[in-house]
Amino acid sequence: MRSPPRQYPPGHRLPSTRQLAMETGLHRNTISKVYRQLEEDGIVDAQAGSGIYVRAQGDEGGGKGRSP
Repeated sequence: MRSPPRQYPPGHRLPSTRQLAMETGLHRNTISKVYRQLEEDGIVDAQAGSGIYVRAQGDEGGGKGRSP
């Protein structure tokens, strides 16, 4: 049985691809692809070396270059 979908507040750091792969049984490449798509869609903001963070709805600027 699958667990219910999670909802994260803006600014929340998403689980690492490794952690999510272990929790879901999906391959890390699949999770990475989904994270990239979420970033392209403006839903998350990837911070190199820090993680992937949920954006606030309507955050068109994205916050690139800011520290989490």
